[in-house]
Amino acid sequence: MFRELKNVRIKPLIILGAGASYDLVESNQYNDFNEKDYRPPLMDDIFKENDFYLGIRKKYSHLNGLVAVVRARMKKGKTFEEVITEIRNSKEEREQFKSEIPELKQYIAELFVNISYKNKDIVGNYHALFRNLKT
Repeated sequence: MFRELKNVRIKPLIILGAGASYDLVESNQYNDFNEKDYRPPLMDDIFKENDFYLGIRKKYSHLNGLVAVVRARMKKGKTFEEVITEIRNSKEEREQFKSEIPELKQYIAELFVNISYKNKDIVGNYHALFRNLKT
């Protein structure tokens, strides 16, 4: 398989997860950034109850039942990913939430587009990462 790629230049792929985005800014800016409504969330905070998150979520009113189930299970110690995987793997729950799962995907997409836009001018750790990659 790789023999076919001998003339192809392979570039690195960097996947920045929630933790990297959550800790985006330098430590001296941390306190101010920590207070921002649009700070990138860890997955356990995906349904925050501040004006920024609620403003986006109110567009997806069918999500309310799923949000309640996800929150309840997360309070019992499960992660967001574990809860969604359980729902996806359960035929009964998959059917119960079939109209809410597409809205969840849209909510998450819109949430992160808005978070990215709000944070686009922040001088953070990503700038250093990309600067180092260029050299």
